[in-house]
Amino acid sequence: MAYSAHKRGKRSILIIDDEESIRFAFQRFLGGKGYEVSTAASYKEALEALNNSRFDIIFLDIVLGGDSGIDLFRDIRKRGNNSVVVIITGAPNLDSATEAVRLGAYDYLMKPVKLDSLQRITEKIFAEISLMKERERYRAILESVFTNIDYGIITVDSTMVITELNGAASRLCGFRRDQIGMDVRGIDIHAECLERCIPALETALREGRDVELYRVECRRNTPVKTVTVRFTPITTADESFRGCMMIIHDETRISHLEESCSQRRRLHNIVGSSKGMQEVYSLIETLSGVDTTVLITGESGTGKELVAEAIHETGPRAGMPMIRINCSALPETLLESELFGHRRGAFTGAISDRTGRFEAADGGTLFLDEVGDLSPAIQVKLLRVLQEKEFERLGDTLPVKVDVRIIAATNRDLKKRVMAGQFREDLYYRLKVMEISIPPLRERKEDIPELVEFFLRKMGKKFQREYHGLSDEVMKLFLQYPWPGNVRELEHALEHACLVAEGGMITTGHLPPELLIHAPRRLDRGEEGQDNGLMHADSEREAIMRALERTAGNKARAARLLGISRRTLYRKMKGLKIPLGIDERLL
Repeated sequence: MAYSAHKRGKRSILIIDDEESIRFAFQRFLGGKGYEVSTAASYKEALEALNNSRFDIIFLDIVLGGDSGIDLFRDIRKRGNNSVVVIITGAPNLDSATEAVRLGAYDYLMKPVKLDSLQRITEKIFAEISLMKERERYRAILESVFTNIDYGIITVDSTMVITELNGAASRLCGFRRDQIGMDVRGIDIHAECLERCIPALETALREGRDVELYRVECRRNTPVKTVTVRFTPITTADESFRGCMMIIHDETRISHLEESCSQRRRLHNIVGSSKGMQEVYSLIETLSGVDTTVLITGESGTGKELVAEAIHETGPRAGMPMIRINCSALPETLLESELFGHRRGAFTGAISDRTGRFEAADGGTLFLDEVGDLSPAIQVKLLRVLQEKEFERLGDTLPVKVDVRIIAATNRDLKKRVMAGQFREDLYYRLKVMEISIPPLRERKEDIPELVEFFLRKMGKKFQREYHGLSDEVMKLFLQYPWPGNVRELEHALEHACLVAEGGMITTGHLPPELLIHAPRRLDRGEEGQDNGLMHADSEREAIMRALERTAGNKARAARLLGISRRTLYRKMKGLKIPLGIDERLL
C-alpha cells in the first residue's frame, strides 16, 4: 500500500494497478513532473485511498487480480466521486468498454503504456480541469452577484417560460423559485402585472427591442413601491437560447427623496403640482395610515374616485378589496339590496341570496360615490353601520358584522342639504370626520400642462401612436377655457383629439367642436398652428360647420355634439349666415 494525503493546491493522481512495475514507473515519472502521486495495488487499497484523500485523476487498471476495475469504477461513482478516470487495459472487450464509457471514463491507455502518452493525457486533463475550475469560479461569482444584487432579475425563454429569478425578484414581484419552468402568464399574479408588465414583456420578445416602464407604482406591494422595469431581449452567442430579461429596480426611496426636495407632480394616479393639489396629497398621506371615515368633496370630474383609490392603496388595507357604488345610479329598493344584500324571497324577484357591497368589502374599503343622493331610509341604515359596524340583509333578522372603512364622495353641498332637511345631520358629521376638498380645474390651471402630458402618454399607449404635444394655440385655449367638466372633460377632449390626429402634434383642428365653440378667440382657421386673430363668431361658425360635416347635415345630432339645443343651433346658423336647408321652417 502506498497512498498519500492530497496536499492543498497540489495536483493529485491515484494509480490503481496490480502490477508493481506499472505503479512504480507511473509514480516515479509523474512525481518527477511535480504531481502528487499515490498508488493502490488492489480493490481494497483503492477504497482506503479514496476514503482518505481526494484525487484529480485516477488511472484505473481494468483487471485487479481477482477483482474487476469496472466494479471499482461503479463504486467510485456511487460515492459521488467526480475524479477524472482513465482506464488502463491490456485487451479491452466490448462490454467493459461500453460500461466504462457509460460510467464516464475520460479515455483508455493500452498496455504497454508509453510514458509520453501518459504525459500528454495527464497534461491535457489538468488543462481542462484548470479551465473548468476557472469557469466554475466565474460562475460562482456571477451567481453570488445574481443572488445578492438589489435589482430584481427574471429571465424567460422565447415562450415566456421562467428560466431563472433571484431573491430580489421574489421580494418585489412575489415569484417563487418553484415557479421556474412555468409560463409567466399562467401564474396567479397581481392584476396590474397582467395589464402592464406582461404586455411590455411580450413587446420586447416580439420586436426584439428594449422596453422600459419608468417609475411606475407597483401596487402588489404594501405600501406601494415605485419601480422602474426594463425588459431586454437576450440571445446566447451560439443562439441556443433566446428570451428576455426583466430587471426591476426599486426606486421608492429615491422617489420619496425627490418628493421631499421639491413639489410632487403626482401621487398614485392623481396629477398636479399646484398648491391646492399639494394640500390634497398631504391629506391623503395623513389619512392613508388611519382608519377614519373620509368625505371627499368636489365638482364632477375633479377626480374624487382617484383620491379614494389613493387613500386605500397607500394604506394598510391595500391588499384587501375596494368596492365602489354610485348612490345616485340606482333606485332606493335596488340600492338597499346592493349595499346590504338580501335573502331569497325578500322581495319580488329575489330568487336567491345575494351578498351586498358591505360584505364584499369586509376587511377593505367601501367607496360611496354621490352619497348626497341617498334616500332618508338608506341614510338611517348607513348611519347604523357606521355606528355599530353591523347591518341586516333584506329579509333577514340576523346582524352581519363587518370591518369596512367608509370613504364617501359628493359633488353636492351637504351642509345646505342638511339645513334643507334633505340629509341627516348626524350622518353628515359621521361621514365628515375628515374632509378632502378637491379644487376644480379652473382654480388650478397651472396643472393643465402636466395633465396634458400625462393623458398624451396614456393615449399614446392606448392607441399605439406617438403624440408630440399641443400647439401653442391649443395650450392657450386650454388655459383660457373654464372646464366645467374638470379633469374628466380635459381627458375626453384629448382622447377625441388623439383619435382625429392619429399621431404628431395636436392642433385646434383636432379638437371637439363643442370645445371650439366656447373658445374666447378664433383659433386655427388657416394653416395648422396659426392664430389668425379673428373673434369668437368665426370660431363658432367653423365649429358649427365641422359639426354639420361630421353628422352629414343632421342638425339634431350636430346640436347634441355641440352641447346646445337644436333651436339654438338654428338661431346661430341664421346669425352666421350658414345655409339652413329644408329645416328652415323649424325656426
